[in-house]
Amino acid sequence: MLRRASENKLFMRRLVECVDAGGVHYPYSEQERIAADILGADNVLNPALTLFGWPDAGLPKNPPIHYSRETLIQCAELNRKKEPSPEERFKPAKYYRWRLVYIHGISLSEQLERYRSNHFRQWMDSDKELRRKNKNAEWMTQSHQSGYYLINYINLECGGQDYRARQDALLANLGANFGRIPIGMLSEAAISFFYAWGEKYAELAYSSHWGDEVSANGNFVSMEIKLEGRIDERKLAIAIEDNPVGKSWAGDAFVGRHGMCLYRKHEKEPLK
Repeated sequence: MLRRASENKLFMRRLVECVDAGGVHYPYSEQERIAADILGADNVLNPALTLFGWPDAGLPKNPPIHYSRETLIQCAELNRKKEPSPEERFKPAKYYRWRLVYIHGISLSEQLERYRSNHFRQWMDSDKELRRKNKNAEWMTQSHQSGYYLINYINLECGGQDYRARQDALLANLGANFGRIPIGMLSEAAISFFYAWGEKYAELAYSSHWGDEVSANGNFVSMEIKLEGRIDERKLAIAIEDNPVGKSWAGDAFVGRHGMCLYRKHEKEPLK
């Protein structure tokens, strides 16, 4: 991580600014301190930490957290309900991993321009065709509103085509405050996690997040995120797909398993 940082002059300047301000992680605002106390510091990714992945992004000062204390407590309780075993890390999960993440709102197209060669899968003709057909699609070019978001970085209700209805039923039961994470937001968060925390495991390794975005082929777009290579030299690998759901190949039982990552929509009042 330090080697990568030293090669980026802009990031090093920001890092010095953070140190001068009182610490490498940048001093928490009062809201961020409350959130870290409730969720745990390892589940709060503040703007300064995202600069490891997005060194030329802006560094907002004290961005508001538009979730109540009660909402954060609920998420923390869900996180504690079940700790996954090492084996369960590689299976579609029934537990939760709510994280409070600062999102800059970088469009998927811009992410591809920056990281096409080292993070986004590009060796299959189908990948190139998908990007070519959808290069002007809103879900590729849209920038999301910047700010803190509660993201459940775990896939729920994983399975084939018939699981879409189960996922929709779960969303309806949860209410209007929840939604499927937009594809671009999910990939930005994953890249931020990878560079800031050097994660050695990806929660979406053996199942894809099934978004609301629709491709030019008429399929719901999905995204798989995994880490490849030796455990001490992992590489983040992101795949965007719109293949028919539920089919497997090469004997891989996990291929075709599509789940749903949730996010909580902003509440009107900021954290107090």
